[in-house]
Amino acid sequence: MIKNINLELPIDFIHQLLECLNQNIEDWHRTKIYLKDGDIDHELPYVRECEDTKEAEYFENYYRDIKALIENQLTNKPHN
Repeated sequence: MIKNINLELPIDFIHQLLECLNQNIEDWHRTKIYLKDGDIDHELPYVRECEDTKEAEYFENYYRDIKALIENQLTNKPHN
């Protein structure tokens, strides 16, 4: 069972967390592309270690879901 908690953080902390999630999403997306096609972005050659494209896609979607949940809560909550 997933346990939820409520956190109160300054908005700039939340924006930093979202930026980190964006980086994770990009890393896993590049990893998926690399494993699928062998293509790598030479300007950003970093890829994550994993077994296959399914695992890379799982983590890409996992971090997208986290980001979407946070963004949804931000848009539905009044800011102080």
